Amino acid sequence: MRLSSPGRLFRTLRHLRAGQIAAQLRVRATPGWHDASWIAGRTPPPTPEVRWRPVASWLLPDPQTNTAAAIRSGRFTFVNDEREAGWPPDYEFVAPLLWQYNLHYLEWLWALPADERVASAIDWAKRHPPAANAVGWAPYPTSLRLPTLCLLATETPAAAAALWSTIWKQAEHLSKRLEYHLLGNHLLENGIALAFVGSCFAGSDADRWRSTGLNLLRHQLPEQILPDGMHFERSPMYQLRLTHALALMANTGDAEVRKLVIAPLTRMTEALAAMCHPDGQIALFNDSAVGVYPEPGRVTAFAAAVIDSEGSLQPRLALPDAGYFIGRGAAESAVLCDAGPLGPDYLPGHAHGDIFSFELSLRGRRVVVDSGTFDYVPSAMRTYCRSTAAHNTVTVNDADQAEFWGAFRVGRRGRPHDVRHAAVSDGFELSGWHDGFRHLPGKPVHRRRFRWHDAGVLLVSDELTSTAAVTAAARIQLHPDCRIVQSNDRSLRIVCGDVPFTIAMGQGPAPRLAEGWYCPQFGVRERSTVVVLESRGKQTQFRFAVGPGHDLEFNSAGDAAIAGGSTYAA
Repeated sequence: MRLSSPGRLFRTLRHLRAGQIAAQLRVRATPGWHDASWIAGRTPPPTPEVRWRPVASWLLPDPQTNTAAAIRSGRFTFVNDEREAGWPPDYEFVAPLLWQYNLHYLEWLWALPADERVASAIDWAKRHPPAANAVGWAPYPTSLRLPTLCLLATETPAAAAALWSTIWKQAEHLSKRLEYHLLGNHLLENGIALAFVGSCFAGSDADRWRSTGLNLLRHQLPEQILPDGMHFERSPMYQLRLTHALALMANTGDAEVRKLVIAPLTRMTEALAAMCHPDGQIALFNDSAVGVYPEPGRVTAFAAAVIDSEGSLQPRLALPDAGYFIGRGAAESAVLCDAGPLGPDYLPGHAHGDIFSFELSLRGRRVVVDSGTFDYVPSAMRTYCRSTAAHNTVTVNDADQAEFWGAFRVGRRGRPHDVRHAAVSDGFELSGWHDGFRHLPGKPVHRRRFRWHDAGVLLVSDELTSTAAVTAAARIQLHPDCRIVQSNDRSLRIVCGDVPFTIAMGQGPAPRLAEGWYCPQFGVRERSTVVVLESRGKQTQFRFAVGPGHDLEFNSAGDAAIAGGSTYAA
């Protein structure tokens, strides 16, 4: 289907909110919206008093892989892409937009010694003044940069005096460029930045920024932070980012800010902990990558200190509003299942075709993985990572569960139905169906049932029903470190590092192997092996089990898995 297909455009736009569309039209019709030069000649008031009273030691933004030595030699690495931008940097450096944004976030400053950070921030202000289409003055990078500048400004009175002029201009500009046309995490970041900088300084201007930011958060937090604590775009990566951001806000000591954010921060921290594997890193559902923000354990510890939880944070094994369900078992085994919708209907840009997908760790090591995400630009790898075939679920006629196009667009989208989760004595049961393939001939429906046993054994049962014959394929994406050491029609014996495990098949097709990609970080892709169960017909069933060791197999009836003398019912 061509990019300009009227049908696809309609299926994309019909879900947008009226206010969102109006804001898009307003931004496109306002020539000066992307022009920051209006603030260039404005004179800020005298440097005000800093009024923060931190509750705990700050957890600073992560410079990622940048080092002081590399920066001084002019080499910067963002999204695993090292480029020579010079030193001091050329802030007009031509690179992909996400790379440029990272340069302008200035979070790399935290790799430098304290005496160099403020000077480098001042140098940014001189070399990248407010102008038309200045990348660094766009609302999103401005929102992520302001917290770093405030944290630098509060280190010494001299730093505050040196940075106040650029902080004032950036906050003033941002307060006039709120991203109502994008909504979601962009608008939330706008509010966080304004409330953060407004709580940092005394004075009428800061009070106005603080009021604007808090008003945004009062409207956005109840919508964007689900009752179970997940951010509504359902990306564990953004969950990590926003948990850190809310914890920074709560740490200012501002009583009104703390009152507003403590409850959602508490829920978010619990949900973030739930969405991590035994290796301490986040699951890779939807647009997620590791190595972008501070490690989850550091963020949850910082949040707990800021909340002063005294043990009130509760571990979660079910996030029903987001549709994530977690099992943790013996010997550092864990499964994370995705039975949720793609995301908010009006904002599905970070969604992947992963309804009823899962990730699995055994003995603390990931063995069944999500594809992760590659880059935020239209590309073959971006298309692959969003596709249903890149996830541990079922495709029908090689179609996706949703109509992905461009880098962030979604037309038709599937939805899960009748999702039921129940904890049982030795694990959990999870089931449901989705309508993502109902537009295909025969109106096929995919039903899936998970049965997790705390011994580290996961059983999965699929049923495809259609009024016309279709080709269904269930996929299991193995971690790139996995190697198959023995195989037959009913099982695969695999070793991942030093972890042996088995994928056993019940009655149905024999497995075949295919090639896939694993993208755990931006710009990183590793070849991986995909186990495929494929069959054609109107009624198709798949049944498989994954568990530790090399003796897992199905019984003759195909309704239970057996290992080491134990029976694991499906």
